[in-house]
Amino acid sequence: MSDSSLPDFVLRGEMAALVHRFDWSRTSLGARPAWPAWLASITDIVLASPVPIVMLCGADGVMIYNDAYSVFAGGRHPDLLGKPVLEGWPEVADFNRRVMDVGLRGGTLSFRDRHLVLHRHGVPEDVWMDLNYSPIRDADGCPRGVLAIVVETTQRIVAERRRREAEEALRQLNANLEQIVDERTRELRRAEEQLHHAQRMEAVGQLTGGIAHDFNNLLQALSACLTMIGRRSAEPSLRPILEAGQQAVSRGGRLTQQLMAFARHQTLRPQPFDIRDRLVGLSGLIERALRADIAVRMEPGPGLWPVEADPTQFELALLNLVVNARDATPGAGTLAIGAENFACQEGDPDGLAGQFVRIWVRDTGSGMTPEVLGRVFEPFFTTKAVGKGSGLGLSQVYGFCRQSGGAVRIESTPGGGTTVSMLLPRAAGIPAEEAAAPSPAPAPTRGARLLVVEDDPLVARLVASTLGDLGYSVTLAASGDEALARLEARLPIDLLFSDMVMPGTVSGAVLAREAGRLCPGVPVVLATGYSEDLAELSGLCILAKPYRIDELTATIEQALAGRRDAAQPPLSADAAQPPLLV
Repeated sequence: MSDSSLPDFVLRGEMAALVHRFDWSRTSLGARPAWPAWLASITDIVLASPVPIVMLCGADGVMIYNDAYSVFAGGRHPDLLGKPVLEGWPEVADFNRRVMDVGLRGGTLSFRDRHLVLHRHGVPEDVWMDLNYSPIRDADGCPRGVLAIVVETTQRIVAERRRREAEEALRQLNANLEQIVDERTRELRRAEEQLHHAQRMEAVGQLTGGIAHDFNNLLQALSACLTMIGRRSAEPSLRPILEAGQQAVSRGGRLTQQLMAFARHQTLRPQPFDIRDRLVGLSGLIERALRADIAVRMEPGPGLWPVEADPTQFELALLNLVVNARDATPGAGTLAIGAENFACQEGDPDGLAGQFVRIWVRDTGSGMTPEVLGRVFEPFFTTKAVGKGSGLGLSQVYGFCRQSGGAVRIESTPGGGTTVSMLLPRAAGIPAEEAAAPSPAPAPTRGARLLVVEDDPLVARLVASTLGDLGYSVTLAASGDEALARLEARLPIDLLFSDMVMPGTVSGAVLAREAGRLCPGVPVVLATGYSEDLAELSGLCILAKPYRIDELTATIEQALAGRRDAAQPPLSADAAQPPLLV
């Protein structure tokens, strides 16, 4: 049969090309054009097969094989082509001699997971195979060779052997293997349930974020009312009441920020902060998160370094550890929270080096087994009852610490309680509140024209009235779309103050960009309660809601001062500075 008469599906493979180029006249089969039709036909079928097949032709078993078998042959390919099988695989010559003897007598052989030692890559190698041998018959039905189907099962055999060894090791460690398997099955079922629970938590989180946003607006209105009362009344007896009210607003603002942290995925905003101050500030919230039968001890060490991390995410991580410790303590117990300076040396198990602060939470609860410890940071893994936890608390702690350049470590024994330690890197600078004493609030720029954009009518009226009392000229807009229309109509303004999240097609960020295009040089101040908005507001002046009026005034004056400084002609080319972008 000529090469041109062969089907296309045969000629596409590498081995088809090798077979057709091979000088078969040097073998007992003779030149390929002289091959009988039955041999050529079987060869074409073998070459087209995706299954590893080798033909052992003639009394000496001359090998013809396909692409799949060439992969099995490894380093022996392509030298095996056209070679007698006893010469091609000398290390298993006795085995193949029996195969040839049985096949040429018309018999068949079948082996499952047959083990042989082959030298496929020049060194002895344990190989397991499913082998099926049948005779190759000529046109008269006489056996003229052996057709071998070779499917390697080494990977499966090795995997099963390792699994059996692991099972045996577990059997030796624990005589009650059935109980372990049952518990593992229950854990898998709990993981599936936790996945559904996490989806429900996501929906609850979105609802929580919306509620917190509306709560921010109420707090903003309350803060503005308190400020207006304080400015319009000189009654000394009102001062303590107003200050208490503002403190309540501040506490409510911290609560909404924590709700936002639970409801939204945050981009970390690392900054230096003092661990001791954070622990003191969180002590009240920690006590409220615990049951009455759990005592709390704060044990911060002396001379703590400031750390470089996201303060909000740190508070969330610490609260997650506190809640986990509470749930792991079924009865009365003690919860200790402490911190100490910590130096990581070369060879640290987490690859850390340098100076860190170790913050730890230690409980006297039920502790954990080594099996649970090995999976404790996996997302959705939990040992709590259904509905009692999402399995994401320790995952958040792990991700926060690693993203901050640190690590989290856990020590626990059954019945001996648990200690979880967060390692956070030492900050190069000092916390912002320690950097300098606060400067006095600047006096309002009377007559400055402000465009205030706020969709909440109550907040809008109160903020506009308060700013008007301070001497500003205020124009109100109820949405970003309305504000944009006013800017396009060339409304003269000195500053744009806008909420971030508003109904309509124009958000605060979009309005800020359009204001930069329509009113070059006009500063922009944006107010938001959503922490994830900060990623798209780089370069703008941001005011976190709820804010105090004095904070708003200071921010406005800073932005106006930046515009005035930018308007001053530079003393020289070297002294020129870019205008302040707010």
